[in-house]
Amino acid sequence: MTNDIQILSLERELTKQEAKQGDFLSFIYYINTDYKANWHHRIIIKELQNFLSDPTKKNLAVFVPPQHGKSEITSRLFPAYALGVNPNLKIAVSSYSSDLADSFNRDIQKYIDLPEYFEIFPETQLNSRNVVTTQSWLRNSEVFEIVGKKGFLKSVGVGGGLTGRAVDIAIIDDPVKDDQEAQSPTFRDRVWQWYITVLSTRLHNASKQILIMTRWHEDDLAGRLLNPLTNPNYKDWKVISLPAIKEDNENPNDPREIGEALWPQRHSLDKMLKLKALNENSFLSLYQQNPTPKEGNKVKSEWFSYVDSIPNLVKDIWIDGSYGDNTKADPTGMIITMFDRAKQTLYICHAFDDIMQMPELLTHIEKYVVSHGLTPSSRGFIEPKASGKSIKQLINPKSKISFVDIISYLVKGKKEERLQVAANYIESGKVKFLRGHWNDRLRLQLTGFPKVKNDEYVDLMGYACEYYFRTNQLIGVIGMGNLQ
Repeated sequence: MTNDIQILSLERELTKQEAKQGDFLSFIYYINTDYKANWHHRIIIKELQNFLSDPTKKNLAVFVPPQHGKSEITSRLFPAYALGVNPNLKIAVSSYSSDLADSFNRDIQKYIDLPEYFEIFPETQLNSRNVVTTQSWLRNSEVFEIVGKKGFLKSVGVGGGLTGRAVDIAIIDDPVKDDQEAQSPTFRDRVWQWYITVLSTRLHNASKQILIMTRWHEDDLAGRLLNPLTNPNYKDWKVISLPAIKEDNENPNDPREIGEALWPQRHSLDKMLKLKALNENSFLSLYQQNPTPKEGNKVKSEWFSYVDSIPNLVKDIWIDGSYGDNTKADPTGMIITMFDRAKQTLYICHAFDDIMQMPELLTHIEKYVVSHGLTPSSRGFIEPKASGKSIKQLINPKSKISFVDIISYLVKGKKEERLQVAANYIESGKVKFLRGHWNDRLRLQLTGFPKVKNDEYVDLMGYACEYYFRTNQLIGVIGMGNLQ
């Protein structure tokens, strides 16, 4: 028992010494023994420490889902740490309301008042009865000054003033309160104008900015700061974006497998999937940091025309193929179509996408063709890219229908071109969607492009519309002009 106590005492002393040398994580563990850092907290903590110490690092954006510990690190612990490292720093902390910003202020003061904090940073003290001063040093819920130093911290709500105060570090934590504000162009403009006319005017050449938020809208403050059309200095921002559910392997610092939750101990994958099921569009914005406009980009939600029944005509299948293991492959997308030549109407009867290895994919295609009533008169069209050629070679000997390459100028074109072709016919009402559970996923891909992660339906809808409505521009495939 004595040895255990001695070991714990030695470990705590080591933590204190590392904190005194400027290690941010050790500082947190020493002043808050209950704190337990998840791997994503460690990434943010390390980045903030480097951000503070490196004069070349000026702008940092941290996008993390709600209730995943971002504000505790960036808006409470980091200001206390920064003022300990340099008590002459001038810091502004802002949020969507002055009340929330002031609560950050009070929490920072509580950390600085701790005896453990004094052990690490004795030069950083606030005005109190225990501190002997020769003059008055401000200390309230809106501003406090470091006794005997030039540093201070000012809290302000978005829209509030910072007149007369130059700032070394500006921290903006969630400038948007809720979805209602985020969807208001007037409010978004108000936040932008406050940033331009108030906050940015308080910065000097060496000033640093930290933006912490969950993404509500593609045109929110983060969207404008990272958009070259609204901010010519958009490349100056470094972005840490951590989705609630991992979707790809683009972030080398993210140790998760694709599909795993960010902080399962607090927010399980099951909980995340239930939230996603309630509203996928909102989930993409708030939890995946991938905001898509509710009204859509080139394709608008209100353009979609749904039907409860379809005519008895020959169906076709369109495939955008991919295969591989569950951590690296893109989904394979499929749509079942039916074209009424007399009425010049295209029916989308079903859509499906999933990540599958080749044997599973081939089996699924065979069953999919049968379950949706395709006949020998039906055609299968496969995008001749990636795994498409392999799929065609392997599926034709097994299938009851003939699969051919999609031959179109769109194959070598950009996705935007394929989307525009589809958009024209969806908007005109010439494309009808059979009502089903798959509708939302297809619609979200089309309306969310290019913000959405996967876009196989964008390709397939463009190809299908081009084929059925503009057959004369498709050449080289025997029988492709034989419309129903």
